[in-house]
Amino acid sequence: MLASVTLSVFALTSPGIEAPAPATGEGYAFPVDILSGPLDGALQDLARQTGIELLFDRAMLRGLRAPRLRGRMTVDAALRTLLGQTDLVHRRAATGAWVVERRPLPEAAPPEELAEPEILVIGRKTQNLDIRRRENDVQPYQVSTRPQIVNAHRNDLEQYFRSRVSANTQMFPNSYSQLGETNSQIDLRGLGTDQTLILVDGRRLPGIPESALAFAQPDLNAIPFHAIERVETLTGTAGGIYGFGALGGVVNVVLRRDLHGLELHGTAGVSTRGDARRVGLEGGFGFSPDQGATNVSVYVAHRWEQALLDGQRNYALQARKFVNALLPDEFSGSGGVQLDSNAVNVFSLFGDEPLVFKPEYGGATIASHTNLPRGFSGTTADMIAALTRESGMTDLTLSDERNASDLGSTPTTTSALFNLRHRFGGGIEAYFDALLLRNRGRFDGLTSDGQVVFSPASAHNPFDNYVWLTFPAPAAPQAYRVTMASDRYTAGLIVPLPHRWNATAEATFGSVRYEAKGGTKGYFPSLGIEDDIGFDPFGDWDTLQRNLASLTLSTAAVQRSRNRYREQSLRLAGPVWRTAAGPTTLTLLAQNRLEKVPGFSIEYLADIYGPDPSYSDYASRTSNTRSLHAEINAPLIAPDARVPLLKGLELQLAARYDDQRFRFSTDPDELDSERRRARFRALAFTAGAKFLPLPWLMLRGSYATGQQPPPLDYLIEFSYTSGRYSLVDPKRSNSWDLNDGGYYLARLSGNPDLKAIRANTLALGMVLNPAAERGPRLSFDYSRIRRTGDLVQLYESTILAHEDAWPERVARLSLTEADRALGYTGGLITMVDSRVMNAGTLDVESVDAKLDWTLPLAGGTLRSYASGTWQIRNTRTEPFNAPEHLAGFRSGPLRWRANGGAEWTIGRSLIGTNIQYFSRYRIAPSDKYLCCATATERLQGSRYVPRQIYVDLYASRRFSLPWAGKDNGFSLDLGLVNIFDTRPPYDAVNAFLGNVPMYSPYGDPRRRRVEIGFNASF
Repeated sequence: MLASVTLSVFALTSPGIEAPAPATGEGYAFPVDILSGPLDGALQDLARQTGIELLFDRAMLRGLRAPRLRGRMTVDAALRTLLGQTDLVHRRAATGAWVVERRPLPEAAPPEELAEPEILVIGRKTQNLDIRRRENDVQPYQVSTRPQIVNAHRNDLEQYFRSRVSANTQMFPNSYSQLGETNSQIDLRGLGTDQTLILVDGRRLPGIPESALAFAQPDLNAIPFHAIERVETLTGTAGGIYGFGALGGVVNVVLRRDLHGLELHGTAGVSTRGDARRVGLEGGFGFSPDQGATNVSVYVAHRWEQALLDGQRNYALQARKFVNALLPDEFSGSGGVQLDSNAVNVFSLFGDEPLVFKPEYGGATIASHTNLPRGFSGTTADMIAALTRESGMTDLTLSDERNASDLGSTPTTTSALFNLRHRFGGGIEAYFDALLLRNRGRFDGLTSDGQVVFSPASAHNPFDNYVWLTFPAPAAPQAYRVTMASDRYTAGLIVPLPHRWNATAEATFGSVRYEAKGGTKGYFPSLGIEDDIGFDPFGDWDTLQRNLASLTLSTAAVQRSRNRYREQSLRLAGPVWRTAAGPTTLTLLAQNRLEKVPGFSIEYLADIYGPDPSYSDYASRTSNTRSLHAEINAPLIAPDARVPLLKGLELQLAARYDDQRFRFSTDPDELDSERRRARFRALAFTAGAKFLPLPWLMLRGSYATGQQPPPLDYLIEFSYTSGRYSLVDPKRSNSWDLNDGGYYLARLSGNPDLKAIRANTLALGMVLNPAAERGPRLSFDYSRIRRTGDLVQLYESTILAHEDAWPERVARLSLTEADRALGYTGGLITMVDSRVMNAGTLDVESVDAKLDWTLPLAGGTLRSYASGTWQIRNTRTEPFNAPEHLAGFRSGPLRWRANGGAEWTIGRSLIGTNIQYFSRYRIAPSDKYLCCATATERLQGSRYVPRQIYVDLYASRRFSLPWAGKDNGFSLDLGLVNIFDTRPPYDAVNAFLGNVPMYSPYGDPRRRRVEIGFNASF
């Protein structure tokens, strides 16, 4: 099956899973051109050419052929023709999907749609443990299909979410950093990556144990695109369905299980400058050894990317030139920036003080800064002439070493998927599934930044001034490697029960291995005033480099940690009653999940501390979660019922109880430290409804709650005894008492009494033309998330200033008569508790809009689409502080994010375009820091980083190739990403401090690039 050129979702189903839809109009007549051949391929072609969702069981179609079909016709007429010579029929489901099934017997019950876990539906091509979610559901899900993901021509799922899912607020991808990490980071609604739940086939993946007590979000970047069936994204709290961690939203990646025969996919990409190459290969094979009773599939993939070098794009150099033109004195030394470059830059230590040569060097006066070119070699007179010639000039160019360094981190990924599913008699099924993901990130750089300060007394200093010098030191290789290896193995049994119920018993185990190693070999240390240092930056260049090499140091670190994971679950699902609107279904779940991180060590090696390595040992920790869950989906009033305003009324109710227990060390870097336990219990729920007050209008609303235990490191308290003289006590003269020789207990850092963080989401939406018949489907969804119990760390001074609000956090001696005589209102302090507390709130309001319109045009089919998010507010509140507004600022989500485009399909060809829009953002972190952002705004030349627009084009062409006596599918894909070669704008935050990238992370530093792909099935 050629996933890269289809426009629809193909799901496998069996008779009796979809409720019939009400009678609708005929819909558009589409131009259809389908060759005679296997029926399953013809149905896929029809779905691709008309943009419909078509559900069928591939096994049911084995051996059936379709006639040649060409002309302009409705979907209904096309299906009647294709199925005319078979015993199959078709119908339109209540969800809007078209279903192909066997003709029911006269006495058979009418077909029904059961809202139950997809894995329980015999014949489905996925093993998704969650209910199949759709965009017309009670809650506003966004569903991304495989063709949409493939046609985006992104490298991985994180890049797809950054460009196509407007509710994703993550600003910095891990690849932006220079530490080698390339795992995915998705942040829905701006609540944080730790509060966006990641699922694969409805199952959790274990967290990545990258630190002593915390987990990073599970990585999705190694999942190959053609192995994905669809991605379901819910942007809001969903604790009643998914449990702990689903405060900002949920991402569920549903994988394919429908492989039949062999399929191959390949992608090659390169920038139009000939760099940033990437190659991806995917292949799968599926077969049934016993006419469909057993299905076996294997899928493997590998992706390699070439690192982009700093000098290949010159973002840092262009930023230097921009600032130098805007602020000519910024790099003179007086501006406070002593620039590392490809020359020996000389600055007067005291700002704009002119440099004066010593008498033996001629005694001339020049500007406060100058430079000596790299590779200089000559006499003293040559040196004086060169410095005088460059008077008032700072070299802006990057060093040769930095130009040859990676701009960011680059991944290499490998993955393997295996699935075995067997049907026994009586409808019993057993399955085994394996998911293996490998993501190896790397960063390679060359650091050469050297600096030293000379006093006038230094024999190496030709000036009568204190001078600050920066210069290229010998190249020091910098290498970081981070590997994340996720393995998950699942075995399960599906058993049919009476009254059309089904049960699934499942056991899952696996692990995540995290390895990070890296460091710098031969770096030059930062020096202060070193008059007698053993090198001369003003002398012969080769001699300088040899002398510098003897002063270099090295550093390295290695961490290897692992998270072992086990889970057992029992799911029951089936109908509980039936109304004229359809069956009400109930899903029940009991689950036990265990994660354990064994103790591990981090090895450090630093020349500055000696030749022997040192070690930090970290104690083991465990987490055990037991859950009970129930979800009911109840259609109460049929869409064609004679009930005004409430037609199609459907209710969704879900509740979940989670009991999570932690066992960890109170001092994680001491293996024999005291062990402690923490327990968090939560009951969360989701309630919602949708209905059709008018045939063309659907209204929906829901309210959901959720909780999240605090990070373990926030549960560990630290205390010490300190002198009372350091306190400013508002109740005792509000000043320091330096004569007070007493002590008090300072309690700070974590707090073992913390409660879980809570959130709730109110969602209200409207969908115009939900069936998308003869017109566009247009949806608007408003959501308001309120998170309470956020963790707040306050200063001791804040606690004392508001002691009456927290009397339990301050302990005092009794007030004496002497104290009263002095006007004091409180006794001497004996304890101040400034430990973290559940005292903050976050309020998030947003509106999502989505348009989808498929119609015939110019002999083909045109699909127009658009989606966008308006972030109304993202406001953080802490006690006794003004609300902090984050939306539209650098530390918060953008005000506007959107993307849209069009796809035109004609026959076997497709051409499409997509436009991505990112609104401007304030350079300040939030409105709280407006007063402190003037220096950054000065470097930016504006209060804002400008808005960004990127345009992509893509196309594909399908072919039919005869092979081994049958026609086989083949297609070619072409992608032109960022066709206008738009440059990511300059972002001045952290500018000129180290080797940080100086472009907005919302843009792709590779700029315009071309991708070519092939797809073949045999």
